[in-house]
Formats: sequence, structure tokens, C-alpha cells
Amino acid sequence: ARRRSAMDSLTATIGGAQYRVELERVIDASIHMFPHAVPEEQINAFGLPAASASPVRGGGFVGDVRAGGSVNCETLSVCAHGSGTHTECAGHVTHERLSVMSVLSNPGTHSLRPATLVTVESDTLGASGDSYAFTGALPEDPVVSSRRLREALARVSPPAGFQSMLILRTASAGDAKPRVWEKWPYITEEALQCILSRHVEHLVVDTPSVDRWDDGGVLRTHTAFLGVAQCEKDGAMQRLAQRPVASKSITELASIDVSVAPDGVYVGSLHVAPIHMDAAPSRLVLWPVQ
Repeated sequence: ARRRSAMDSLTATIGGAQYRVELERVIDASIHMFPHAVPEEQINAFGLPAASASPVRGGGFVGDVRAGGSVNCETLSVCAHGSGTHTECAGHVTHERLSVMSVLSNPGTHSLRPATLVTVESDTLGASGDSYAFTGALPEDPVVSSRRLREALARVSPPAGFQSMLILRTASAGDAKPRVWEKWPYITEEALQCILSRHVEHLVVDTPSVDRWDDGGVLRTHTAFLGVAQCEKDGAMQRLAQRPVASKSITELASIDVSVAPDGVYVGSLHVAPIHMDAAPSRLVLWPVQ
């Protein structure tokens, strides 16, 4: 990329064509965590513990200026998968310990990523004609179907080179996001195949999971997208990452206001907390391109 101005834009070559990246229009597409808020005021999914922060105490020290301490020093408790925007890697579903930071530290994964943002109208599993790898899935389940996904992609018609990051927005304009998530549109098998055929490396959704809220532990979309398979190892069947999976990530519970970021193509950057676990809180930043 060739910088045009240190303040407002740069010119990038994507898919053989030149685009102006509007750096002055920064779009924060993340849900922030508020560990000092009461649990009833926080985002929650899967019934996971709310984020919390408490002052360190010991040896006469108290890490709270309001309680007479000299500084604020707190212990933070966060379950990234249910409290806000987070990014995960194959380690989320494998026996082996894989770190999202190790995945995103590979060459090229910290650069700006061409991205396509589409709003996908919710379908039902029965009406869509699609399938899902869980016998308990119901016809009335809300889903991201292959039909609706292809329609959304056709409306945007992203130019060549913008397939690296795919952002799926399931909330229409004016839709209020729930504070406590119980059900959401999940990705069907046929929609998953559509995504895989586009060679997406970073999949972003505005729901708590790309899979059904309860699928008996199958996690078909997670395992297929992240390159995980059931393999025999040490005499037992285990979920193991199939190499290479270095560039794959899933970001969930993103927040993309349609009034701020309409459907189209962008340049995106994933900012992930430097915590070596399967997932970590993250911030997705988008910039429009012209």
C-alpha cells in the first residue's frame, strides 16, 4: 500500500485494482465489556459468568483508591465466549492447546485485510431446504441459509480480492440486539459450503456462535471452517487441527450498525488481546474503501 496522507487515507492495491482506504472513517465493530457493571446490565450468552473486576487485597494493601488505597489494582475475570466481541482459533474445539495469538502472529495476519460485509436476512431451517449436522435441529430454527447468503453476496457483488474476511450481519436496521442471547441464526451446512468455496480466512458474525445454541457438541461450522477433524491419536479419537490452519479465525458477537457501516467492501483489522488461549477479547476495526 502507498500512503497518500498520514491523516486521512492511503491507496491500496487489492485484487489488481487500486482503492482509496478512508482512514478518517474508523468504524469500531465490537461490543465492549464493562466488568464493573452488574451482571444484569452486561451482554451474556450460554449462561456464562459475567465479566467482573475486584480489587487486590493483602498485606495491608487494597487496590482501590475509593477504599483508601494508593492505586487501583484489580483482578479481572472474563469468559470471552459470552461477554463481548471475541476472536477464536482451532484451539477452541481441539484436544491440543492452540493459541489465537499464535495463529494471528503468523506472517501477514496482522496486516489490513480486505473484507466483505453483508446483511443476511434470517431464514428458517425448514423453509430454507438446507440441512444441519444435528438431529435435534428444528424446522423453525432461525438460520443463515445458503439462499439468503447468496442473495446478500449478489447484492454487494464484491470485487476480486475482498474474500479474505467475510462479515455476516444478521440484524436488520433498527433491530435491537438482545442483552441475554438464547437463540440466534446459525450457519447451515449449505451456507457453510458457500463460505468455504470463497476461501474465507476470517469469518465474523454478530451472534454468539456460528453454530446452533445447542447442537449436542457437534460444532460442525466451527470444525469445518477452522480445519479440525476427528483423528485417532494415542488409541483414542480426538479433535485435531489439520495443517495448515495458520490463517483461520472466527470472530463472534461483533456489532456492526447498519447506519454506520452499510453492506459493501471494507478494509478490516482484528485487534486481539495478547492472551495465549483458544480465544481472547477482540476489537474489529473497519475502514470504507473507494
